[in-house]
Amino acid sequence: MENEVILGVGSAFDLRLRLVPRLHALAAGLLGARRQVQLDHAPDEARRILGDEMWDLVRSDSPLPADRQARGIPIDRLARVVDSLERI
Repeated sequence: MENEVILGVGSAFDLRLRLVPRLHALAAGLLGARRQVQLDHAPDEARRILGDEMWDLVRSDSPLPADRQARGIPIDRLARVVDSLERI
């Protein structure tokens, strides 16, 4: 996980292909276990619980980055994403 975070902060490509799938799996697992909400089958409810910032990362139709070399997720945004996972 540490390597995925480092890579996800470094580049948009690694964020989308390495860190986002891990965050998606974590969010889906927590939503299912703690709230009985399926991330991909109840997107409106999942978005309400996760918040817009987290939802934009983990939604199933999240697009690939236009610029693969762009910076990844800023540390302060990643901290907010982790906070939203902890609140589930």
